[in-house]
Amino acid sequence: MKKSYLIPLNIVFLSAFGVLVYFGIVFPPVERVMGIVQKIFYVHIGLVAMAMFSFFLAFVLSVIYLITERPKIDILASNAIYIGTIMFALVITTGMIWAKPAWGTFWVWDPRLTISLMTFLLYISYIMLRVFIDDHSKRATFSAVLAIMTFILTPINYFATRWWNSMHPVVFGKEGSDGLTPDMMTSVEVSVAMMAIMYLIISWEAYTVQVLSYKKRMKKLDI
Repeated sequence: MKKSYLIPLNIVFLSAFGVLVYFGIVFPPVERVMGIVQKIFYVHIGLVAMAMFSFFLAFVLSVIYLITERPKIDILASNAIYIGTIMFALVITTGMIWAKPAWGTFWVWDPRLTISLMTFLLYISYIMLRVFIDDHSKRATFSAVLAIMTFILTPINYFATRWWNSMHPVVFGKEGSDGLTPDMMTSVEVSVAMMAIMYLIISWEAYTVQVLSYKKRMKKLDI
């Protein structure tokens, strides 16, 4: 990436982060039952949205890679998994922070939480696979297959609170949206939008770094 792009991109990133903090902490009212700890919900939802989008993107790109075998697609797919996994780790962390005052414990073996942990561990396996396989073609193929198989858990995770007796609240939908005031919904929407902007900037910068790394290691790679 040209250095001339770094400064404006980072300014946009920091601005989006500032807006996210404002709409996640200052703007929304304090929830009458949970209190101030409920405000972590707005960051949590944004992280969930971007992590799920990242895994979906990796799923689509992995399918495309298996068809085309283009190295550029493999780079994009792995980039999506790396960022999505970091965000999903933050999803679990923020969820645990919320769970302590809500449930009296950081963790319960709830269907959604259990599936989330399984999903996270499988994506960690994806990252480890890419670290330990040196051959580019084998690494890309095995990674694509694992990304496709792991993504199957994502829709199951989403519907877990509807299919099973889950302690995790249904955030959106007939049962879950009634408790959100207009200000709260505004905070959710703005927080997700700001998280999306930050995600795009991180993805672009990480992608350029990966491309440069691949080009150094494989000078004949056609990207």
